[in-house]
Amino acid sequence: MMEIFRAMIEYFNNKVDYINVFDRNDVRVEGWFKGELLVFFDRLKKQGIIQDYSREKLIRVGETRRQIDFEIKSKDIANLIEIKAMPIAKKKGTPRDLGFYFTENNNGILNDFTKLESINMQNANKWIICFIYPKPAKKEWEEKIKVINKGWTLRTNLEEFQDDYYVAIWENA
Repeated sequence: MMEIFRAMIEYFNNKVDYINVFDRNDVRVEGWFKGELLVFFDRLKKQGIIQDYSREKLIRVGETRRQIDFEIKSKDIANLIEIKAMPIAKKKGTPRDLGFYFTENNNGILNDFTKLESINMQNANKWIICFIYPKPAKKEWEEKIKVINKGWTLRTNLEEFQDDYYVAIWENA
C-alpha cells in the first residue's frame, strides 16, 4: 500500500496550488480531499493497480456500525482508511492549530484511531491519512504525536515534504 500512497502524494503535489489557497483562507475542506481521492482510486482501479474501492464503508462492530471513509481492496486485502484535513495556520482567527486535532473532539483524529481499533476484521489493514497544511514545525509535531496509541506506525517523514503541506500516514496492520 505504501507504493499506492506515494503515488497519492505525487498526485496531490500536482494540486499544491489548491492546498495553498485552502491554507490562505484557513478552510477545512475534507470533502475536496475525499473527492480527489475518489478520482485517484478510480484511476488505480482502471489501471488494475487495486481491485476495488468503496467510500463511506459501513462495518458492523457488535451491535453498532462504523462508517469508514474508504476501503481499498488490494491483493485480496482490505485497507480501511480514515481521512482528515487539518488546516493549522489560524490565518483567519480560527482555533485550529495542530493541538486542536490531537483531541477527541469531532474534528480531532484521536476518535479515528479509536474507531479503527474497534474493528476486528480478518485480512484488513487500517490506515489514517492526515492532510496537514501548512507543514507543522518538527518540534511541535513530535510533541503532539506522542498521544497516538501504541500499535500505530507513522509511515511518512515530515522532512520529506515542502512547507506547503504534509501527509501523515499511520498504519495499524
